[in-house]
Amino acid sequence: MAQWNANGTYYLPGGEPFYFAGNRVGCLCLHGLNAVPQEVLWLGKRLAAQGYTVYGPRMAGHGTRISDMRRTTWEDWYGSALDGYRMLRQQCDQVFVMGLSMGGLMSLHMGVRHQPDGVISMAGPLELDNPMLPYARYLKVVWHYTRKNLDENHWRIDRRMREIQEEQHEPVIGRAAYGHFPLSSLAGLYELGQLTLKNLDKLTAPLLAIYSSGDRTVPIRNLDMLVSRAGTPREDVHKLQLEKSDHLLTLDVEMETVFETVIGFLGHYATAAE
Repeated sequence: MAQWNANGTYYLPGGEPFYFAGNRVGCLCLHGLNAVPQEVLWLGKRLAAQGYTVYGPRMAGHGTRISDMRRTTWEDWYGSALDGYRMLRQQCDQVFVMGLSMGGLMSLHMGVRHQPDGVISMAGPLELDNPMLPYARYLKVVWHYTRKNLDENHWRIDRRMREIQEEQHEPVIGRAAYGHFPLSSLAGLYELGQLTLKNLDKLTAPLLAIYSSGDRTVPIRNLDMLVSRAGTPREDVHKLQLEKSDHLLTLDVEMETVFETVIGFLGHYATAAE
């Protein structure tokens, strides 16, 4: 259930940003569309346990009320991510950018426009099969929200998260996300995907791409599309194809494989750990 803060602002439990101070290697962890930093919190905790400095921002319009989301654009979300990137740049000698879903796409876009020391895209949607997406910018004028966002997979992950939260003695709140998608947000996601795909050859940082053939949201072809079009030298392109996970790779049954792969990637490229 959503709550009111003492200062009168509205938020979803689990929607808070997180920060863990560590060494001179920074990790920016970006959540997905309509979701909250909770999606990448367990990844962030694992990275913090390795000694890294970790920040998971809450992107504009997320984790409060869906009406707030409808008023934001992908540029607003990117501004939130960029604030986090610049903060880590002030504290760290190296900064790695990583994200899930829209956060993975945002990480790629940041890799194109800036100079992170590495980029990790987990289920980043360069292309989706939803036929409505190209027309969302027109439909949003008369159709403000989709009918449903919380599908069968959401409730499966919600149950899984509650079990893990209880085991780890965390507040048992399940998965926090809006119940619908604003059409304006889907239009923004499509625009960001098209822009990033067009400029992937400008991405030169070391790259780790993690996708799943079991993902019913982001087609697995995005994996080969990304690694083939990125401008990153071939020897610095790494990929992991999962088989059992659906879209929420950092929360699903192969999340430990995801975490260990990310840690291995950072261990290879992070030189400023001390």
